Amino acid sequence: MQEEILLTPWRSFPFEDSDPFALTDEEKWDFVLVSDIHEMGGEKEVKRKKFLDELSKKGFTIKKIEDKKLFYGVRAPKHFFRKYQWLLRNPDSRLQDLNAQQDIPVTTRIRIVNFILHNTVTPDLG
Repeated sequence: MQEEILLTPWRSFPFEDSDPFALTDEEKWDFVLVSDIHEMGGEKEVKRKKFLDELSKKGFTIKKIEDKKLFYGVRAPKHFFRKYQWLLRNPDSRLQDLNAQQDIPVTTRIRIVNFILHNTVTPDLG
């Protein structure tokens, strides 16, 4: 007697025609921070935690992956880029919709996030 194997689609209907390897916005990261693994409570571990806490306070989404090193995916909130778009708008154009959202190029996102990361300070360890 032959065994019956139930075959199910990998993706449900609306996604069948899309790229199965395309990333959603929740899976895209503006920056990846890499760190050695340090002992719990050590000075470097405390500094790293405080830095990541500061980023969280600013609204960054952070995902940690632990391997031989620590990897932190960092994604900036959308409002950072809305401010950038507003600054770049043409003040002479009366027809320009102030609420229109345009995609920010990846290279620009990286530059903005890089600037924020390098200018984020943590409270003194005192």
